[in-house]
Amino acid sequence: MAYNLELAKRISTIIGNGHMLEEKKMFGGVGAKLYEKVLAEQNCSVFDITGRPMTGRVMVDEEGSTDQNDLENWVSPGVRSASALPPKLT
Repeated sequence: MAYNLELAKRISTIIGNGHMLEEKKMFGGVGAKLYEKVLAEQNCSVFDITGRPMTGRVMVDEEGSTDQNDLENWVSPGVRSASALPPKLT
C-alpha cells in the first residue's frame, strides 16, 4: 500500500490546526471498543497487507473515502481519541 499524498492532504484539512496533533506518515488502530463495530461498516476490512492480520486496525477501501463526508466520518473518531490522550513527553 503506497502513501497517498492526496488522501493525506484531505485528512490534514479535516484535522486542521485546532488540535495539538503531530502528523506522521504511518497508521494507527481504532481501538478494541470500535474494532468489531467498524469492521461491520461497508468498505472496511481487517488490515492485512502482509498475510498476517493486524487486530485493532482496519483498512477503508478507496470507495469508502471518496466523498469528503465519508472521509470525515472515518477520521473524526481518531482525532477525538488522539486529542483525549495526554501529551507525549519528548
